[in-house]
Parts: sequence; C-alpha cells; structure tokens
Amino acid sequence: MVVVGELWEVFDKIGQGSFGEVFAGEDKQTGQKVAIKRESSETTCPQLEHEYQMYQALHGLDGFPKVYYGGQEGQYNVIVMERLGPSLKDLLQLSPTQRLPLQTVIYCVPQILERLEALHSRGIVFRDVKAGQLCVGRYGDDISISPQLFMVDLGLAKYYIDESGRHIRNKKPDWKKSKTGTARYASINVHKGREHTRRDDIESLGYIIVELVKGRLPWSNLRALTSREGWKKTLDIKLDTLLYDLTDGLPDPFRFLIDHARQLGFAEKPDYATLKRMFVDLYQHQWGNEVLTWTVEDGSEWSAGTQEHLDAWCDTGLAYSAG
Repeated sequence: MVVVGELWEVFDKIGQGSFGEVFAGEDKQTGQKVAIKRESSETTCPQLEHEYQMYQALHGLDGFPKVYYGGQEGQYNVIVMERLGPSLKDLLQLSPTQRLPLQTVIYCVPQILERLEALHSRGIVFRDVKAGQLCVGRYGDDISISPQLFMVDLGLAKYYIDESGRHIRNKKPDWKKSKTGTARYASINVHKGREHTRRDDIESLGYIIVELVKGRLPWSNLRALTSREGWKKTLDIKLDTLLYDLTDGLPDPFRFLIDHARQLGFAEKPDYATLKRMFVDLYQHQWGNEVLTWTVEDGSEWSAGTQEHLDAWCDTGLAYSAG
C-alpha cells in the first residue's frame, strides 16, 4: 500500500499528461475520495510546486478545488486535492456529434466568467483556458445536483500583478518567443508574442464556447510538422475568419464576448458584469428558471436521478489531466 502525507492511500492511475500522472486516492480516516497528482522531482520543467502555490493564492474562492497537501514524497512532487466530476471536454467527447447543447453552454458561461473574475482579482491569469480545465462538482461520492463548475489545472497560471502591486509592463511583442497555452484557444495577441493578461483569458473562453456548441473551430485539426508551424497556421486562419462567420448561427453574446476581449487594452479590465448579464438574460429569455440537466446531442441525459455515467466518471477520475 502506498500512502501520501501519512493520510491518503493511493490507488490506480487515472490520468497522465505531459507533466505527470494522476491517481485516485482516499483519506484513510474519513474515506473521502481525492485526486493525487505527481511529477518526478527531477523533471526538466517542474510545475506542481507552482500549481500548489497558485491554489494557495486562491484559497477561499468558490469554484476552485480544495487542496489538502502539497510537497515532496520520495522522488516525486505531489498535490492531494478535492476530487471532482467530469470535465466539459469529457462530456463533449461522449456526444456522437462532439457538441454540447446550446442551453448547457449558455448556462455555464456566467459561471466560467465568475471563475476568471475571481482568479484575476487575485492578480493571476490562467493562460490555458480550455474545456478540459472546467469540471462538474460533486457532493461526497455523488455528482452535484446543481451543475456547479470548478476550474482546475493551474500549472501555467501566472501573476500579471508584480511585487509592487502594479500591472506588468506591455513589452514589445516577440514573435519568436515560445508560446504558452494551447494554439487553438490562444488570443491573437498571444499569437503575436505579447504577454498574457486578463483580456486573453476572456478571448480564449470565447473560442471554447463556440467550439462546445458547434463541435469545431475553423482552425481545428490543422496539420503541422512543428509547434511553431502549427501556431502560425492557426493564427493565419484566425485573422482571416470574420467574427460574424465564426459565430454564425449563435446568439449575439457569443460574438460580443470575443469582440469585447479583442478590443481591450493590454492592462484593461474586462467588463465581467456586462458579459455575465448578457448570458444570464439570454438563458432566462429562452428557458426561464429551468433547472439544467447535463445533456448531449443524441438525447442522452444526466440528472440527479440518472447519474450512472457521471458517477462512473467520478470513479475513473477522467476529470483530471496531468498537464
């Protein structure tokens, strides 16, 4: 039996990524299920210590997992954290059409904006917003009846406020610098070599919600021999794609959110309140106060009464990526 921090028993591996592994775990005294992330302490670019510090900086905020332990265990850096349900990416992949219902996405957007606003209020930008980092909550061993979303995987998060309390400087763009994040969802300014700020997280969110509803983006599934080539090809298509074409068939707030992010200055604060209100009003206009259940395009449904698929996900831990 492997034990971490003298309190948590380690079970099967449930995830793996470029930065490490994730294991199912359990508190030996209470039986509480946890997720245990680990990476080799000798890795070239360690991230877990930084991620642990980011979670500590966000302590007390809603919508971020509780972290119970962070430290070194033998040859590994380790984080023990609250175990959540599946991510939006997991739900998307279950759908035969690779899409989520419009109602589901519109319902989720204000929550995601709240998470980003809270993160930004602590002087931090996420820098890699994507569907795999947004997970359904749970109560004990069950999926949360209320579809609360949690933001996870803060390994690439970074302070945009310096030690003096000032916003980082707007340096000259460096086209040749290595990019942070995921090209598919990166803002145009990040593509051009500018530092990440709040506006870039919002623009990334815009691309994500379009993809969740439509199933793909115009620059999805590009072929490239190198990372640099892939980033360049993605930027070229983003620049050539009109916002009206990108959001064709979607309600106006989708286009407004991306346009708002693109119009913001380097250090300018996004108008979170207006963005949230637009999506809340849109949801209430279309569906009133209807309680959301998790659905996919083929009509399959998860609710408080039929949660077999979600419970299975909780048991296998697909909500977590290791990098």
